[in-house]
Amino acid sequence: MRVETERMYLYPLRDEEMRLVIEKESDPEMKQAYTEMLEGSLSNSDKRIWYAIWNMELKDESGIIVGDFCFKGFGADYVELE
Repeated sequence: MRVETERMYLYPLRDEEMRLVIEKESDPEMKQAYTEMLEGSLSNSDKRIWYAIWNMELKDESGIIVGDFCFKGFGADYVELE
């Protein structure tokens, strides 16, 4: 899945990519948060996009990743963006 805006591509990382992010993360709190996101992704494969890390990539030829975002999981009544 990939969402396209005027200037960016937004897409969820695959599980393998999320593992690499976790390995490289030095902040213990972020490492824990990313680990929980990966666990949510693995245990809810039909709703994994709500648990994944999403990259924000420039649409131009540079393809630079300018940031990332995540949702706070999948809830019965709503989904929060963080």
